[in-house]
Amino acid sequence: MQLIQPEEVVGLAFAADDPIDPANVREMRIEAAQLRYIRPAFGDAMYESMRQERYPEFVYTFVKPALAHFVRYELIVELAVRSADRGVVRPSAEETTRTSSA
Repeated sequence: MQLIQPEEVVGLAFAADDPIDPANVREMRIEAAQLRYIRPAFGDAMYESMRQERYPEFVYTFVKPALAHFVRYELIVELAVRSADRGVVRPSAEETTRTSSA
């Protein structure tokens, strides 16, 4: 069982004006983030207890916000490549505008 749903990841880890579709947050990425970051931090027994919904308030308050950002981190490479009606686009340094505070 996943500790977080794609819609929750988008709501917690992305800005409201970010055009991220929850369908782009694949279950595989959520599972990878859970196994890479959550299970080692809490141990196997606690991880399984959270997956079995034994501590829903703790998971909602503390685990989901952190896990959402871990999932976002896992998605960085996929999100860097955007597809549109003109094909696949990968932003580059040449396309960015430098700003300064001076």
